[in-house]
Amino acid sequence: MESVSPAFLDDLRGAHGNLLKTHATLSAVVAGREYIPLKELKACLHSMSCEAFLSGKQQPSGFIFGSGLMNPFDPKEYKHFTGQLARGGHGLVTIGSTQASQLVERTAFVQRLQEAIKFSNSTLSVNQVLQGYADGEGGRVPGLWDDISRGYAQNAHGSVFTVTPNSKPTRVFVQTELPVLIANEDVETINGISTALFADYYEALRAAGVPESQAFAYVDRDVVQGSSVAFIRGYSREFERDLGITLRRDFDFSHSPHLQEAFENAHPQYWLNAANDASSAPAPDTEPEGLHH
Repeated sequence: MESVSPAFLDDLRGAHGNLLKTHATLSAVVAGREYIPLKELKACLHSMSCEAFLSGKQQPSGFIFGSGLMNPFDPKEYKHFTGQLARGGHGLVTIGSTQASQLVERTAFVQRLQEAIKFSNSTLSVNQVLQGYADGEGGRVPGLWDDISRGYAQNAHGSVFTVTPNSKPTRVFVQTELPVLIANEDVETINGISTALFADYYEALRAAGVPESQAFAYVDRDVVQGSSVAFIRGYSREFERDLGITLRRDFDFSHSPHLQEAFENAHPQYWLNAANDASSAPAPDTEPEGLHH
């Protein structure tokens, strides 16, 4: 099997940024006789937009992020619910609305990726190239989905909602999306909570000597997961049922009492300022706006 011709590569590069033309070009490869080099496929993907819009290029009212299973004992994963949210008529979008996501999930791209990996003498699997993999030293090598997810998070603005009650510290959401969301000044809230509070908690962890990678894992575990559960429970009874009894009890008796304490410990100055502002001061025994247990 040989690499595609220079003329074919010119056509492929000329289709950059155009999903339909790129897909048509990828589909024209004669399977089993020629392949596209891996670096060219990556360049195709990176040329695609990571912006998400509603139909007619309308701006969404919020951005959905998802990761992991809803329940450790049930194989139903987050996509079942992020899809429901996107179709719920609330103006919300998912990463699936981006050109980059739509390209990487097309059969033609996956087939060309399989061929490219095989003939580059790589020992990696398609899933490792897409999802990333452990580097053997306790770290993780990012995959192509990290690139797409980073772009999606960078383009998010306003309100962000997560379906992440069981997100894992080694997956794309915690490793790539969450750091970008917290640093994104255009993202005002995450699960109804001011993004500044998530950032304060992260900074407090770093000031206490927690390494950067672990700090984001703690923010996710201590704050994001709990606020995600609160958001999901408020949206749908089906969500509540699929969380499972174990997780519901864990939220009620573990997450809930500690959410406000976590925020207070993260940035006491926030509470001092709030107490001095009569218009927004929370009572000592109440929670910040957006925290619903």
